[in-house]
Amino acid sequence: MRLADQLPAEVAEVYFALRWTDESLHALGGDVRSVPVAALEPHLDLAYWASAPPERIFDLRPRDVLADPARFPGHTARIDAAELRWPLRVAEIEGMTLVLDGLHRLAQAVRQRETLVRVVSVDIDLSASTPSHPRFAPSSNVAGYRRSRG
Repeated sequence: MRLADQLPAEVAEVYFALRWTDESLHALGGDVRSVPVAALEPHLDLAYWASAPPERIFDLRPRDVLADPARFPGHTARIDAAELRWPLRVAEIEGMTLVLDGLHRLAQAVRQRETLVRVVSVDIDLSASTPSHPRFAPSSNVAGYRRSRG
């Protein structure tokens, strides 16, 4: 089964089928800016993470780790080690900001009660598909997520 086929409905509805590596995102560059943590915080309520990989994936919300860090030592350690000096990678898709890289840093920012977090907006051409540029294919439900966030 493909990894994309294992996405839970709550993630599949707001996210999109993406193929990228951290290296390809970082190679795209971009200007660093600060955004309110609250604008990105809804990502912490989606089951992006795995509680027991490889058996169970996409079954753990970052907010669950923040609420009970002792229960999830692996992710807690990654949040502890996350360095907020490195910006999150985000994409502006159909009027909303989506976190592509940096959920552990976002979780740390929330835990530390930061009001701003540094981000680099990755310029996405949704029709692009080259070895040097990741292909992004938004789901049809992205607009619904934007509406639900107010």
